Amino acid sequence: MLKKRLITCKLFIILTSLFEQISASAGSLVFYLLLARLLGPSDFGLFALYLMPAQILHSIAVQWVLLPITTTPGQRLPIRLLTSVAKRMLIMIVATPPFVALYAEISPIKELGAIFLLLVTGIFSAMILFDFTRYLAIRFGKASLQATCNTIRWLVSVIILISVSHLTMPNHLLALTALFLGILVSLLISVGPVFKEFWSDVQSQTHIMENYKKPDSNVLLSFGLANAVFAIISSSALARSSLTAFGAIQTFRSLVNWAPLVLQYIETHFASKLARESKTTFMDIKWSFFFLATFLLGEAVILIFGDWLLTVIVGADFVPYLWLFSTMYGLVLLQSYTRAVSIEVRLSGAMQVIWLQVILLIFGAFVIGIGMIFNESVMSTLVIVLVLVMTAILQAISITLGLKLYKK
Repeated sequence: MLKKRLITCKLFIILTSLFEQISASAGSLVFYLLLARLLGPSDFGLFALYLMPAQILHSIAVQWVLLPITTTPGQRLPIRLLTSVAKRMLIMIVATPPFVALYAEISPIKELGAIFLLLVTGIFSAMILFDFTRYLAIRFGKASLQATCNTIRWLVSVIILISVSHLTMPNHLLALTALFLGILVSLLISVGPVFKEFWSDVQSQTHIMENYKKPDSNVLLSFGLANAVFAIISSSALARSSLTAFGAIQTFRSLVNWAPLVLQYIETHFASKLARESKTTFMDIKWSFFFLATFLLGEAVILIFGDWLLTVIVGADFVPYLWLFSTMYGLVLLQSYTRAVSIEVRLSGAMQVIWLQVILLIFGAFVIGIGMIFNESVMSTLVIVLVLVMTAILQAISITLGLKLYKK
């Protein structure tokens, strides 16, 4: 009887964790696809450029602030980790306005003003606080609460987007406002229960000076900054090459985010479970086969039904960019695989492996940047996408081989 209860309990935990990941990915998918249908490729590209600084800052925050929550070993989160995460989060929020102002100066869009600065600062602050509570909820085993908050977040954003779509405000501002309010409402719902658990965890450790080995924050911050540099340069180059193609790329990235659902689950829930159990190994050959099978199946579906899928889901305006749809599917899968391997890198303490990722990102950004400076006409959408794909392939190979060499 006891054994049955334990199996039932474990199954419930797995299902609620999986549902939490599905609610996060599916909600994002519905919102961005609805937005793509409302705006079309060109206007969606404009919206993506406005949202870009918040997304870039968020990519830094994930590496430097959030992932240590789910990848630090032990049953409880060390106090020094919690205080370190809180300090880093505050630093990033304070640094947001000057970063957004700098982005406004170098962005292809020149009419960015005070409203843009305030809105993007608000969106990023809400995003990082929401994800902070999300990662804590996952680490504390509160997946069912977080799944509810994820659902509310995207439901509110979709309802607001539909409700205000008839107003005379610019479409990108309406979309940013809907996104911000959805995050804000769900954050207000989640913050109480999660921080109650957070405070309880802190109080239970007040007498402990734990043997907590602080991860190399330099490599984490460098990796986040390298991602930011690469994103800024590649996005600016794509937008200058063709704003419509850039909008299609951002739409397709949202559309194919469901594909690496299992890998995203590994990055959050499974990594948290391994950290609580102080385990460091989980990647093996089966994950490579899983990735390859998912890739081939998806590409076959796109090849056969691609035109029809794009017409039905996002509209006929996106059909001319079918080749980008196929490319983004493979690229997102590859990047997700690399992120999954990086979780084992963190759990194993092989942080030096990440330095090669930093070098590859900087080199990719350098290639695109040099091309834009000296011969912008050569830097077509195809050439820039090829650099993105080659960078992702080299990252996947280098982190896999680097981890194997570290373990030897």
